[in-house]
Amino acid sequence: MKWLEPEVHPGWAWARIGWAVSALMTWIPRSTHVAETYSTDGILVSIGPVRLTESVMFSPAAAWSLYAVILIGVVLVGLGRAPWLTRLGLLIAPPAMLALGFHEGLNFKAYDRLLCWEAMALFVAPGAASGRHEGSPAGRYMMTMIFMCLYASTGWMKIVKEPRWWSGVPLATDLVHRQFGMKPLGIWMSEQMWLLKPMSWVTLIFEGGWPLLILIRQVRPWLLLIGASFHIGVLALMDANTFTFVALAAYPVLLPPAQFTWLRDRAAGLLKRQ
Repeated sequence: MKWLEPEVHPGWAWARIGWAVSALMTWIPRSTHVAETYSTDGILVSIGPVRLTESVMFSPAAAWSLYAVILIGVVLVGLGRAPWLTRLGLLIAPPAMLALGFHEGLNFKAYDRLLCWEAMALFVAPGAASGRHEGSPAGRYMMTMIFMCLYASTGWMKIVKEPRWWSGVPLATDLVHRQFGMKPLGIWMSEQMWLLKPMSWVTLIFEGGWPLLILIRQVRPWLLLIGASFHIGVLALMDANTFTFVALAAYPVLLPPAQFTWLRDRAAGLLKRQ
């Protein structure tokens, strides 16, 4: 079957480096409060879907050890010296991320979860995401399924449970939310309903329709262009921490190899002419 044939996908190298960079951007700033957040030194919240802190409480030394494992694993992935070293990094870093992350309870961030999901797809990528080895397209299909679930869950949650999203009002409210809003551009945008309403429509159609639209070959590059604009817009308007970088790290492998190579060469040609 053609869709199961081995492939060489240069986008995996981009995704691997993007994953490592976004993981470092996520975890390095936490070095100032590892013990206070993830150990017996200061953890206060023990609620959440997985109540790890009810049965396991890390000592400060254990929390710092797990933190070191995360950084070592991420660096191994980013360097990409050898497939086995990359897989070792992908094998040790995500479990350590989850162990510390579960200590945050309900505050376990979306971009932390996405880092771990993307790591699973990178692990099964050809040549441990070298971009040079031929292998099964299973990793690309896994990454696509991850984003199908991600966008469908957020999009249809808005459509079904928050119908006022079509009016643009919830988006305006989010832009001035104390926790993840209040950026200067977002504050200004929150009063521009003539912009917020079409932006809300595009968001709902993009997120809700993504699982079907990504399957249409001719639409796929345009869909990812809209997606990149969507995530960059989130970065400019809201305080979503590193979510934009974590999400965009996977985008190169959401295209089949031929489409990715064509777009990459086209972009390189345009830059060269400039």
